[in-house]
Amino acid sequence: MFSISELESIYIEITSKCNMNCVFCPYGVLKREKCNLKKELVFKVLNELAEEVKSGKDVPVLAFHCLGEPLLNPYLHEYLDFCDKNSLKYNIVSNGTLFTDKNLDKLFSHTNIAKLEISFHTISEKTFSLRYSLNSNHLSFDSYLDHIKRAVFNEKRILNNIPLQVDVMFDKNLDNGDLFNAFSYSDYQDLCSMFLKWRDEIENAYPQIRQLNKAFYKKSKPLITESFAIYRDPALIPKDLFLSKDLPKSILWISIEILPKVFITIKRFFIFTPNTEYLEQIIERSKDVSEIKLCKAKNFNCSCNKSLVILSDGRITFCCLDYEGVLSCGNISDMTISQAINSSLRKSLLEKNDSFEYCSLCYGKKEFVHENKINFIDN
Repeated sequence: MFSISELESIYIEITSKCNMNCVFCPYGVLKREKCNLKKELVFKVLNELAEEVKSGKDVPVLAFHCLGEPLLNPYLHEYLDFCDKNSLKYNIVSNGTLFTDKNLDKLFSHTNIAKLEISFHTISEKTFSLRYSLNSNHLSFDSYLDHIKRAVFNEKRILNNIPLQVDVMFDKNLDNGDLFNAFSYSDYQDLCSMFLKWRDEIENAYPQIRQLNKAFYKKSKPLITESFAIYRDPALIPKDLFLSKDLPKSILWISIEILPKVFITIKRFFIFTPNTEYLEQIIERSKDVSEIKLCKAKNFNCSCNKSLVILSDGRITFCCLDYEGVLSCGNISDMTISQAINSSLRKSLLEKNDSFEYCSLCYGKKEFVHENKINFIDN
């Protein structure tokens, strides 16, 4: 009998709607309905998790997304209020385009927010063209930077010491070229320089920030684990990044705490869907890739058995990359989380996930054959 406390992550996609259509995201080819998860189903999930907490059991930090922009859901703050009152921690992932002072003040007033993660990804005006607004008020890159700065300088975030993570996409996974050309080391350095210029301004405005973040001001070695590396000195980050001999090959995130509780995180991008429409959409952007042959992966370990994802149509799956719900074991409308993690489908995934066609074609763990050369993409 599996328990909820054994999970490492729970994703509740409160909406699959987004106000952006980014080339590197499968949102544009999403086949399921783009909708909000029904309010009563969200509270059904949250109540089950709250009961776990009341009984003394651990519950992982929640994530209110899979695809979609959570700030578009009109009931977001009701859900966060419930979590605050019931000792449920949560992360918010947003594209940042809706960061008004009012929205940020309201968001950072919540007591149990563990982290605000911004899908920044495209770090220059040129690469920002990979992102398309779905409304008439398309942001310029400079305006987008202003939105990010609002979040960094928000008084409630600073005084409540809430971590802010700015994600940058590293897309140089193919040996023979980039998929999106979205990352350049010089652009990354420019981004770091911009944030460093804000440091004196923040410290002068909020002198208590030093007391709140003593560890930041101490010289410390990088924290390196199997999957991520965290630095406090930009000069220590290897210039060859994920290809560095000093870092494990399994590293997925390289993060610099550029300001107290503000992280710029380079995230390894991988092709994360077996959807051929999406594959064709992104591969055609790379002149270096003229032919792709998919190879099935065998006998690989996968963390999906430690995850649970509730999609906006109510389907329950076990991988945040399964955005169409191919691995669904049922719907939250007629089952509980506990029933889902003890379902026969999940047990099969635990025993032999490469027997599932979707898993064996996971492009995060795949070899790509290109012009008779094999290029490895690491998840």
